[in-house]
Amino acid sequence: MSLRALQVELGVSHNVLHQRFRSKAGLWRAAVDHGFGGLLSGIDWEPDLDCAPLDRLLGLIRTFVLANESRPDLLRLVQTEGARASDRLDYLYENYVVVLEQIIRPTVDALTADGLLRPADWPSLYFLITSGGTALFGSPALAHLIEPDAAADPDASARHADFVADVIVAGLRSR
Repeated sequence: MSLRALQVELGVSHNVLHQRFRSKAGLWRAAVDHGFGGLLSGIDWEPDLDCAPLDRLLGLIRTFVLANESRPDLLRLVQTEGARASDRLDYLYENYVVVLEQIIRPTVDALTADGLLRPADWPSLYFLITSGGTALFGSPALAHLIEPDAAADPDASARHADFVADVIVAGLRSR
């Protein structure tokens, strides 16, 4: 869609969006910042320091999965943009994708150094958490076909996040 067509659709002056965002790319970045800013500000990343170290990792994964329940459009955006190299993908990576690595990877590395986890392949772990763990929320129509009654269960999302975190951490435990 062109900025001109969007301005007509919105019923605003022909130069409003250009003055505010300078370009279509600027408008895209502002929309992404708004969406991801709301997502990230709504996540409590502070670990419970009184819990066992493995429970901290479980909590971080669970928190991330549940946070994405309310913003499945962002999951789909990352999937779409992740299909090919572009300035948009670079922007997403540098400003938002790397945040998860900065939060979760140090915990994984510390648990690995303590011998509680086996060494993890970070790209695989990233995609297990983000694409695998959140797919239930990113593909709601498919999720409904697989389990039609899940949407009516208020505890289904929490059970899903617990299950995802448990499976990932169990798979990483030292043997």
